Amino acid sequence: MVLNGKRLLFSVIIFSLIITGCSSQSVSTGDQNDKPDKSTIPITEGTSEKVDVLETYKNEEYNFSFDIPVLWKGNYRVIQKDNRISFVYTGGWPDYEPEIFAIMVMTEEEFKRANAEPSSKPKQDILGRRNNLVYFCITPITVPIPTITSSTNKEDARKFSEDWGKLFRSLNDIPNRFYFE
Repeated sequence: MVLNGKRLLFSVIIFSLIITGCSSQSVSTGDQNDKPDKSTIPITEGTSEKVDVLETYKNEEYNFSFDIPVLWKGNYRVIQKDNRISFVYTGGWPDYEPEIFAIMVMTEEEFKRANAEPSSKPKQDILGRRNNLVYFCITPITVPIPTITSSTNKEDARKFSEDWGKLFRSLNDIPNRFYFE
């Protein structure tokens, strides 16, 4: 019973963080071709806390870049399947890599069709438009904590929860970290 309460609490916290993620109204356009001049990026508007850039992920197929926060060091990898570029958490249990967020790319026509069907519309934020393509990010609705089966992995669950908190703190800034090459 306590475990279910912890899962519920963690799910509520993650859901709250996700609701605020990708919430910037800025949109990159083809006119903003250059990398932003910044070595640190604010996590959210109105705070002085900064997230340094660890490295830059460059997608040659879709000609965009994304600045990876230092907070993600050793805890992520990128998986591209077709038009979905997923950033997944790798610091947890073996064979369990939940998605932190994804950047999706669709033609303007595909995007209009997908948005005409409310049941298939994920929470999204448009990052930019270029050459008849729409670039947008989506975040997961919930990320379950893997089942704790013994007292020996309670520390793993605590670490997982802390790491997720760090990763999700940077979600608000996804639009500011995305730019065209």
